[in-house]
Amino acid sequence: MTQVVELTGVAGLTFLLALVNCAIADLVIGRVEKRRLAWLPAVFAGALLVADIGFGVVRIREVDQMVADAQKLRIGMVEANVGIWEKEAKQPDGSRCRPPSRSGCSLATCSSTSS
Repeated sequence: MTQVVELTGVAGLTFLLALVNCAIADLVIGRVEKRRLAWLPAVFAGALLVADIGFGVVRIREVDQMVADAQKLRIGMVEANVGIWEKEAKQPDGSRCRPPSRSGCSLATCSSTSS
């Protein structure tokens, strides 16, 4: 159901959820109060909900097909075992230790200048 956000944004999804819930509440309250039921808002909300679900099914299949057809890339990922205390550690002169750079250095370096 959230695929509709692709078209309408979050506001559209919020509107759809509110519309469907209000239509259901209107039907229930009308039934409890034994008054004539207003079917048009409920039918409209139901039609939008069915259209939304239909779009979601189609879009999920499209995305799954694109992922299946996409070129595959094998990568490796390594997470540094650096805790928050080590990351925020300061040297006696007030400078901070720097995390490893992209230049290929595998160790954190500390400098005497603040950055």
